[in-house]
Amino acid sequence: MFSFKIVVGDKDNPISGPGSTVISRSSANKYFANEYPVGKILEVNDISVKVTGVMEEVPENNHFNGNSLTPQC
Repeated sequence: MFSFKIVVGDKDNPISGPGSTVISRSSANKYFANEYPVGKILEVNDISVKVTGVMEEVPENNHFNGNSLTPQC
């Protein structure tokens, strides 16, 4: 369906289920600076999610725009 290059975390199953998220490199740098982001908790709109992976930036010519992949259920 989607093909995003995972650079940190489980490359075969980066989103481990509800409450998990994969973030872009720029988001990892923004929120966690020099810390290892996998396993850290990120607060998004009063919802806590666990970072399970880091992906390469999404190309600008892609229909998908965003800095994270988070399951809805």
